[in-house]
This record gives sequence, structure tokens and C-alpha cells, in this order.
Amino acid sequence: MAKQDIRIAWHRFGLGPQLNEAPPADARAWLKRQIAAYDPAPPPIAAAAKSPAIAAEIFALLEERQQARQEARLVGEARPMAANAIGPASRRHLTDAIGARGAAALSTDTPFAERLVHFWANHFAISADKQRMIALTGAFEFEAIRPHVMGRFADMVPAGGR
Repeated sequence: MAKQDIRIAWHRFGLGPQLNEAPPADARAWLKRQIAAYDPAPPPIAAAAKSPAIAAEIFALLEERQQARQEARLVGEARPMAANAIGPASRRHLTDAIGARGAAALSTDTPFAERLVHFWANHFAISADKQRMIALTGAFEFEAIRPHVMGRFADMVPAGGR
């Protein structure tokens, strides 16, 4: 296969060559190996928080905030600022997910698969206008997109809608 084909495969079907990576002899075989070797939960992704735990934390913080507001109303105080820990918790989960996604992309042996994950995560992009949703954006990719990226589109669609 021509050297130009290898370079095109590296960039169009992957994330570019890794440092000191030798070009594959056969671009098609390189892509097929990645499809067979794809791991939907590499270590950085497997270590990330799961949506039930994230949701439980955010709902507990919502409950605390609501309780603090009710107590403040009873004594005639303004809204308590200290009770709003949802924003920092949501941003922490988002930052952790971005770090896990980046670490997975940088350390992957299957850049074609990572490129597909990024494509489908963008395609099924969720709105994170509310702080509560920001916390779950990483889990959406990790739990709805990654397990189905090498499977059937018909299986990915309902997973993306849950």
C-alpha cells in the first residue's frame, strides 16, 4: 500500500500517528485489527464514575439545597449560598470525564475506534444547559456510545435516548 494511503488512514480513520509509531504496512489490515481489538472500557474509562452514582450524588445535593432553602424561609433569611454545591460537583464530574476521554484517546491502540466514539458522541450530543446535566455528559458517552460503537446503529439509538 502506498505511503500516502497510510498517512490518510492515520489521520482520517484515526487520531494521527503516536510518537515514534511506525507506519503500518497495510492500512486496511490496521483498521480491521482495531475493530477486532476495540475495548469499550479502557482503564481511564472503566475508572470513571457511573451514571447511577453521579445521579445519586446530584440528587442528594439537590435535596440538601432544597432543605436549606426551606429552613432559611422558616427563619426569614435570604437564600443560603453555602447550600449550592451542585455546580462544583457537576463541573468536577465533567472535568473527570474530559480527563478520562483524553487519557483514553492518548493511550489507545485502537485510534480508529476512538475516532468513531468521538464522532458518535458528537452526533448524539446532549444539551448540558443545566448544572445537573453537565455532570452526566461523560457518563453518556461512556455508557451509551462506547458499548455500541462497533455494533449496530439500531442498538446505539435507543441507548443514546435513555
